[in-house]
Amino acid sequence: MGVIPVEIRRKLSPMDGRTPDLPSRDEIIDLLNLGAKPALREAIAPLHAEDVAELVESLGPEVGSRLLAALESEAAGEALAEMPDQAREHVLEEMSYEAIADAVDTLPADDAADVIGDLHGDQRMQVLGDLDVQEPKMVAELLSYPEDSAGGIMTPEVLAVPYDSSAADVIERLRGAPTAHDDVFTVYVVDADGRLAGRLPLQNLVTAALATPVEAMMERPLVSCRVDEDQEQVAQIMAKYNLVTIPIVDDSERLVGRVTFDDVIDVIAEEATEDILRMAGSNEREVAERSSIRIARVRLPWVVVGLLGGLFSGVLMSRFESVLQQVLGLAFFVPAVAALGGNVGIQSSTIVIRGMTVGDYTFTGVWTPILREIRVGLAIGAVCGVVAAVFAQSWLGDPGIGLIVGLAMWGTALCAAIVGAGLPFLLSRFDVDPAVATGPFITTANDVLGVLLYFLLAAALFGLIGQP
Repeated sequence: MGVIPVEIRRKLSPMDGRTPDLPSRDEIIDLLNLGAKPALREAIAPLHAEDVAELVESLGPEVGSRLLAALESEAAGEALAEMPDQAREHVLEEMSYEAIADAVDTLPADDAADVIGDLHGDQRMQVLGDLDVQEPKMVAELLSYPEDSAGGIMTPEVLAVPYDSSAADVIERLRGAPTAHDDVFTVYVVDADGRLAGRLPLQNLVTAALATPVEAMMERPLVSCRVDEDQEQVAQIMAKYNLVTIPIVDDSERLVGRVTFDDVIDVIAEEATEDILRMAGSNEREVAERSSIRIARVRLPWVVVGLLGGLFSGVLMSRFESVLQQVLGLAFFVPAVAALGGNVGIQSSTIVIRGMTVGDYTFTGVWTPILREIRVGLAIGAVCGVVAAVFAQSWLGDPGIGLIVGLAMWGTALCAAIVGAGLPFLLSRFDVDPAVATGPFITTANDVLGVLLYFLLAAALFGLIGQP
């Protein structure tokens, strides 16, 4: 195995009953170079799978893959299952087929499918071929579902009992259940064709006499989801009904799996991260990306959208050159008008998208949030308009400019609220993720609208009140 340096031996040795400290990057590399697998495993053993996953990610793909290869297959599999997709893809690229298959073989089918789903064509088939006899078919079936569907996040290991069973039969079934069913919260009841008939809470089971038929203990109606349901909808249903687990059925109502609360927590975090990144004109692949060039390429399209919007605003201003020549002071307030429109638009769209995400708003009830945001925009515009008008008149000593600036602020806030609240519903209608309507897109659109409204008002009012 090689001689372990004294300082590393001290690092790995528990002192005063304390948990060993986590080895540093250099110490791990030294142990790997020495082939000190027992020492590495001893250091990693006290850690949770999530902590090991973070450690592997922090080490980078090359060293992280070597660390996983040095661990027991079960520990390596659990760490892979807990890693973010992008980081896991990079680590898997550095691992051999055999090491991946050994690690995946220790995982439940749903976690195995998540890991194998990050592999590419030939890699995926090679690893699937190296799994045991039963696992490949189950994993391949899970991989056939869309990644963001109920089928894509469910586990097929589900405990179901026939409709005509007794309490004694169910208890015996539980005793003989494989370790994959350790997290059983509910036993499901199916008919002779495997169709979902009801649920049997464990509390009902343990308090019933052994001869009690399942029919007398089970509960109906039962909330379930179709296998092709969007994962976000699954999370909303579980939150609405306060469910710990939810059964997943196919088109024929046959029970095919279940989704548990830990899966839903991951979905909520994933969807929130995705929406936040899209609001900023980015995506989830950037989080684990190390190349500055690639990160710039991800962000650049939306930055270009903002640049084009700014250039177009400049073109609009040039169309009102005569107005600016008459009153140069109008140019001083262009940034304030544009900024107000962008801020109000972002606020309105964020509130609406949040409501759509949690199920508060639907396309059929589109006018309720839009009318509310219009009222809010009117109120914000009125306050900001009065403040801006007073400031403009006090600064430049011209009531005409004050009137134009105040009305422009009020109108811009109103338009921004309408665009910010209405555009997410419009995009959703055409099956486009509403999150893309925020960030640079909303800001740019409202900048242009604000500048256009500002100068249109200026041109119109000059004709009514005369040149200031």
